[in-house]
Amino acid sequence: MRKLLLAAFAVVLMAGMAAQAGQIRVSVVLKALDSEFWRSVESGALAAAKENPDIVLSILAPAREINVQEQVQIVEDIIAKGTDVLVLAPCGGQELAPSMDLSLNSGVPVVLIDTPSPWGKEATFVGTNNVSGGKLAGEFIARKLNGQGEVAFITGVMGHQTHIDRLAGAEQELKKHPGIKIVATQPADSERSKGMTVAENILTTYPNVKAIFCTNDEMALGALEAATAEGAKVVIVGFDANGEAVRSVKSGGLGGTVAQSSFNIGKYGVESAVKVFKGGKLPPHVDTGTTLVSSENADQFLN
Repeated sequence: MRKLLLAAFAVVLMAGMAAQAGQIRVSVVLKALDSEFWRSVESGALAAAKENPDIVLSILAPAREINVQEQVQIVEDIIAKGTDVLVLAPCGGQELAPSMDLSLNSGVPVVLIDTPSPWGKEATFVGTNNVSGGKLAGEFIARKLNGQGEVAFITGVMGHQTHIDRLAGAEQELKKHPGIKIVATQPADSERSKGMTVAENILTTYPNVKAIFCTNDEMALGALEAATAEGAKVVIVGFDANGEAVRSVKSGGLGGTVAQSSFNIGKYGVESAVKVFKGGKLPPHVDTGTTLVSSENADQFLN
């Protein structure tokens, strides 16, 4: 956590130490900064601040996505110290609701990014339509299996709306095929090592599994390690299209991954915060889009 706080402090220094007349204090609180996805979101937020000299930007995150109470404390500290707009990717929509209420009651509007929440009082939500992204994964798996076979799901932290929506989309598509049976849904907290362990358990318990959909790439890469060690021929699909995952798709490891624009989630989130501060009106959802990455188009997603 100390390293993350120091990194965030460096961001504040880049943007200016304190808000002056005409400046806008934007506080971005992410779920973590320990993966390529969240570092890309951070880069997008920094790019938006660089383009707008009026922004005084801070970026903070708990050490891990499962550290909900740590994120609650970060948000409450930010509100106590003062900010103009809170841009938040909540580790838990229900758990963060009191903190978001505190923000709003303190006169600080909330822009949600990446993860929607049942809270419902945000100025806007900036992020992927995760149900649509899940549908792309489900369609891809159904094609690969020719509509027949057992499928398992590996999801992130239980209760996170992002992962709930991705699974819902995939399930909707797979249920269109009577020959496909979903045999397991197990959490791995968005972590690679846990993804590997959970996949090992699934492959042991359900040796006839032909495909695994993981709701992020870290878990998918872990599942791939497990399948490779077992010598199991399983179609594994992830979500995020990080560089390592896309390279794996190209080389024939992962079957596919769903690309979302993590950079734009951060960039549009900060830009939306500025609009909110200036009294502008925003749509309820700023959709940053999804694309299924397979071996056929992987080159387009490699930088």
